[in-house]
Amino acid sequence: MDSLTAAILLKRNPDIELFAIHLNMGGNVPEQNEKVRDIAARIDIPLYIVECSRLFQTKVIDYFLTTYAAGKTPNPCMVCNKYIKFGIMLDKAIEKGASFLSTGHYADIKEFQTGFRLIRGKDTNKDQSYFLWALSQAQLSRIIFPLAKIYKKHVPAIVLDAGFKPQKMVESQEICFIPDNDYKSFIEKHKDKFLNTSGEIVDKNGKILGRHNGIYQYTIGQRKGMGIPAEKPLYVININPENNQIVAGFKEDTFSKSLIAESVNCFNQSMESFKGIAKIRYRHKPSLCTVFPINQTSIRVIFDSPQSSITPGQGVVVYQDDIIATAGVITKTEGGLS
Repeated sequence: MDSLTAAILLKRNPDIELFAIHLNMGGNVPEQNEKVRDIAARIDIPLYIVECSRLFQTKVIDYFLTTYAAGKTPNPCMVCNKYIKFGIMLDKAIEKGASFLSTGHYADIKEFQTGFRLIRGKDTNKDQSYFLWALSQAQLSRIIFPLAKIYKKHVPAIVLDAGFKPQKMVESQEICFIPDNDYKSFIEKHKDKFLNTSGEIVDKNGKILGRHNGIYQYTIGQRKGMGIPAEKPLYVININPENNQIVAGFKEDTFSKSLIAESVNCFNQSMESFKGIAKIRYRHKPSLCTVFPINQTSIRVIFDSPQSSITPGQGVVVYQDDIIATAGVITKTEGGLS
């Protein structure tokens, strides 16, 4: 629905010439193609269908599986945005003669003296800038987000006014290749990616508490699925793929004062420390922090207050005045409470 809305809004400008691109990334391809052909015909714009299931497999699904196998929690959306939606799709758009690529993301882009910067969308409840931090300057210079100033609640009326029934439109899934959101069953179908299955659950002192049936079934901060009696509820506080161990602790053990992030995209181009607010996952409330650059590709983020369940594999995105200052992939945490 959001992509359709972006097209509807752009089509209101007579000076803009539009065409659509649909990426075949797997699933029920014939049915998907039929739907997008119908939509493109109804809003009267040409449509190009691009096959990219093999690239999606190698760049997104394989990344998803190998990250879980390494004891981390992947964020497939940020990888898909970089390599697929604003990678191959942007390349195809330019190849077909486009000056810009537009999508239905709730975010904004502005050009400053130091380059292009990502900005939170006006609808902060729907803002998707967190998933877009890995985009390059070359990509950002070619992107338009028509929904930057739009609230999600207004989208159905826009779609309805264009002759569509919004209640029958389907929004994108958070993990599009796992429509039922049962990622454990999905991983079970790819057992060849995992060398180890059953292993030990230990406390932070190394004492064996029980056993697990695969580290991919756990993520930092998880409470359910431990199956171990204790004086207080147990949480996953660390995952050790080298020893195939899950480390369990109490709620206070899930808090950390700081983190290290790598593969950093530093938009402010500064090697000086600075204050900001950081998100450590999409639905995390931004928290006050100080960023200390380690080198060109790594940062240390120290929070004013310890944060719960900082998870390696997820992105940390640091904002200043709703503008992304820097971001990267969390690799480890530091400074627990106990």
